Amino acid sequence: MDSRELDRLSSEPIETRPPHGRQGLLWYWASRLGLSCASTAAVLLILEFSVTTIWGTIYYPLPGVEEAAEYLYFTLPERFNPLFQLDESEADKEAVFRTDRRLHEGDWFFAREQSFAAERGENSVRIAFMGGSSVQGWPYREQGVVFAEQVGQLLAERHPELSFDIINAGVGTYSSFQLVDVADQLEQFNPDVVVIYAGHNDQGYYFFHRSFLDDLTPASSLESWLNRFNFFQGARLLRDRILESAKPVHLGNSEGVAFIPQDENIIDVGTERYINFVKIQQQYLPQIFHRNLQEVVQRLKDQDTEVLLAAPASNLRDFPPVFSMHFETISSRREARFKELLTQADELMRQRFIDARRMPSIEGNGEQMRAADAWGPIPPAEAPELGSPAAREACVEPLSLLREAEAISQSYAMLHFLKGTCLIHSSAEQAAQAFVRARDLSPAMAPFQRASTELSTVVSRVASEEQVVMIDSDAVIAEASELGIPEGRFFTDNIHFSAAGHRELAQAISEQIAQLEIITNGPTDRKPDPPAEQTWAKLKQRSREFTWGLGLVIPGAGMPVVGDEEQEQAPEAPSGE
Repeated sequence: MDSRELDRLSSEPIETRPPHGRQGLLWYWASRLGLSCASTAAVLLILEFSVTTIWGTIYYPLPGVEEAAEYLYFTLPERFNPLFQLDESEADKEAVFRTDRRLHEGDWFFAREQSFAAERGENSVRIAFMGGSSVQGWPYREQGVVFAEQVGQLLAERHPELSFDIINAGVGTYSSFQLVDVADQLEQFNPDVVVIYAGHNDQGYYFFHRSFLDDLTPASSLESWLNRFNFFQGARLLRDRILESAKPVHLGNSEGVAFIPQDENIIDVGTERYINFVKIQQQYLPQIFHRNLQEVVQRLKDQDTEVLLAAPASNLRDFPPVFSMHFETISSRREARFKELLTQADELMRQRFIDARRMPSIEGNGEQMRAADAWGPIPPAEAPELGSPAAREACVEPLSLLREAEAISQSYAMLHFLKGTCLIHSSAEQAAQAFVRARDLSPAMAPFQRASTELSTVVSRVASEEQVVMIDSDAVIAEASELGIPEGRFFTDNIHFSAAGHRELAQAISEQIAQLEIITNGPTDRKPDPPAEQTWAKLKQRSREFTWGLGLVIPGAGMPVVGDEEQEQAPEAPSGE
């Protein structure tokens, strides 16, 4: 071919139009669409592989409900870290699962340090405990103190022919909706018995959930899909850091006030908003707790697993309400008179040393707490003897002032606490009623929450509906307490048990478990445990497909926004309630 022919060919335009005919057009566009999709997928895979290889897994959720999870999991999202991990350091020995060390080392004391065999022995009974920090055993770090461990010890003494594997799956801050995820994990270990102790955190962390959920803006479907990729989360994180707007380690409320691990400054939501929270909470929280707790029981209970429920116990006598409010409407003049009467009664009680005992303080995160140390509430300096004529006489005037105040408003929690503190000298029954009312009228924020009578009743209802054993923890502590009123000797604060409290509850739970067929007849005809590697693979898979929030209701979700004109309209109760 000569040069003139080459010049002619090179000068002709290249055909870019699609071929003629329907089949040709379809093939043309399909091939180009396929190439585009393949190229896009290849780019995404290369980006994902590169980012993961260089920086590892990135966790940066979109603003939304997951934002609440980031705080609730204290930046250690359990969805990525199963509570219990296979110890692969000694492959030649018996396979053992251990608590993820990041959940108990240093200040991160949210789960108990422990280990247990991956597979049960022939005569071994596996008992698991679920709940929040009361089950975990905060603030005690030493072994053999918390009721879960003591139950194993007591049963071993009564039944030396059996061995007992104890799994403490209590996690600090966990509410009922998070326990469903824990239940999914526990199923992999084939527990013979599961004890569930819950209620306090549903009461206390409701306010956190609302603070997040009131102002959340849902992400678009495309953004949600893209955020599944590591590189996209990394790009968003880098963008926010460049813009100096990256989220803090602990998220803040809607006003931008950062939360701290101890949670005290939840009050920064403001008093008026807090009161509205309480009013809406009363409508919804029992429904939500019932739904979630029932879901947990139904997931665990089968022919091989017995479930026991324990209603939460709280310190009635020695823990004053941290928040009081008037539920009824009263005039400013009457409110001023009420405050005057309450202040006078309180001052008189202090002057006469008949005021309430106070709880000792816990330093740090409980690192120095020891079961052998003396523990108990501290009485006033010159307190009269309980029930003595001098004490009863000293209470006459304060009680008169409190009754006058009660005629103005009956819903103020501190009034009933002061009243109970006086009545313990003359009528234990009336004092107990006053202390219960003080607790129920003060739905305090974490960490000062105490589950109300209504939430304890939910535990009883679920136990009846699901036909499982229930332990009344409040009654257990009351029976051991002076005058039959749960007191500070059995608690370290408002809800966490002291060493003495753990002993009482362990005794009650072990007595119930001892009556189960698996104890009286021994373990027979139960499904075998899978190999440890198979269990570990399932745990890792489930941690990537966490359950909470998907089929359940987070306390606060779906409720009217605080301040919404329609907030008085409650949704229909869940079916069966």
